[in-house]
Amino acid sequence: MKLTLDGLGLAGDVLQRPLSSLSGGERMRVRLARLLLLEPDLLLLDEPTNHLDMAALEWLEQYIARFRGAVLVVSHDRAFLDRTVNGIIELSNGLIREGTGNYTAYMEQKKLEEETRLREMARLEREIERQQGVVQTMLSHRKMSAYHAREKVVRKLSDALAGKAASLNTRRGPSMRIRFLPEQGVPDASRVLIRAEDLSMGYGEQPLFTGAGFVLRADDRTALVGPNGCGKTTLLRILLGEETALSGQVWLSGTARMGYMGQFASFVDENHTVEEEVEAVTQMGTYGVRSLLARFGFRDTDLKKKLHVLSGGERSRLYLCILLENTPDVLLLDEPTNHLDIASREILEDALVAFPGAILAVSHDRYFIAKCCAGILGFVDGVLKPFDNYEKYRTASLVARASDQAGSPGAARSDRADAKVARKTPSPVSVRAPNRAEERKQNAARKERLRRLEVDIETMERERDELEQTFGADTPPDTYETYAELVQRIESAYETFVSLSEET
Repeated sequence: MKLTLDGLGLAGDVLQRPLSSLSGGERMRVRLARLLLLEPDLLLLDEPTNHLDMAALEWLEQYIARFRGAVLVVSHDRAFLDRTVNGIIELSNGLIREGTGNYTAYMEQKKLEEETRLREMARLEREIERQQGVVQTMLSHRKMSAYHAREKVVRKLSDALAGKAASLNTRRGPSMRIRFLPEQGVPDASRVLIRAEDLSMGYGEQPLFTGAGFVLRADDRTALVGPNGCGKTTLLRILLGEETALSGQVWLSGTARMGYMGQFASFVDENHTVEEEVEAVTQMGTYGVRSLLARFGFRDTDLKKKLHVLSGGERSRLYLCILLENTPDVLLLDEPTNHLDIASREILEDALVAFPGAILAVSHDRYFIAKCCAGILGFVDGVLKPFDNYEKYRTASLVARASDQAGSPGAARSDRADAKVARKTPSPVSVRAPNRAEERKQNAARKERLRRLEVDIETMERERDELEQTFGADTPPDTYETYAELVQRIESAYETFVSLSEET
């Protein structure tokens, strides 16, 4: 039980508190822990990663990898799907499509099928054009029976083309068309937009972080990561001036425009319709407003919806629509993909890749981080540190977590109990000495193995990154199998690393 609770981030005073006092995310993790402890034959999971930090998320991935039963999971977390499933069922516009492999393999196969369908449509269009030429020839030569026969051929080909086009559009589903208008001139990439120095924050006697500092320049794309409750959102609120740090300083460029999107999109007047809200904020005319909203998937009856009846995803899209129209220099994002489906996430990511300003984004969406962020600011044991990529942050977090577990109060109590027993039991020093020597020898061997494991993990991660660069439409299936085996070996190596760290 303790391993499951620890793995899902349920530890400390949370275990002693009544359920009614827990946050929504904590209650969801309690329900998930209860489900896993039942050890069922079939796991049905609905967005299980929504309230998990990265450490808990990776623990759940490892649990599912070892789980002996069947798993059916609803999820928009693409990295999670890549690491846990071997089949995909996609629901889109009332249709079901099945595929084998993880998310990446499924999307590659889907892309190949769409390309095949597009080639077939192009062939049909050429054939229709040729047949129409023949029809006109027959008509000009008054060969009416041949003319009518050819007309039937053209109609059949046109019906086939329309069917393939409808199938393609249905499978693709609706999309959001987000774009950023470039600013006049080229901004100085080295211009400092935000500088934070020696920030400390906490509530009561509970510190969140101490000594946090960083610089955000005009072309920086940075992900802010860390365990739940470490102060990521609080740090964004300090930058926005909504909270005051206990110590330290924040410097903001006086000329930079800042845009912010929190975890929950809120609007001043919930009785506004979608169209009225955009008109009020942008001062555009009706045609401009409707054109803008259409790019974000709002059409026809959507325009007259009241804000208070919008779904979470619709609220996020509307908020983004207004935010991006203001063309900020800096985007501060707090879990921006939380309420978006996969297609919308990918469109948002493409837009952010093209965004000409700086980004500081709190996120546990590893796909989003890999695509949109070039650097990491990560909280490790309450200290904010820079990392080149997510894997380096992950390694540092694993080492810190293993060190914390080795020095936990439980371990300390065990050491004190051992010392107490030793005092009560008369035992000559000469008898204990060989045991201490053997213990030191074993510790040295474990440390050496840890060192070798670190080297092996780095090597395998480089191989994995190189393989990912080769993925494309022509990638053979055995490459994906090699990739899956490599990912499994990396996960296994990390498990061994953590296990050995706990023993050291």
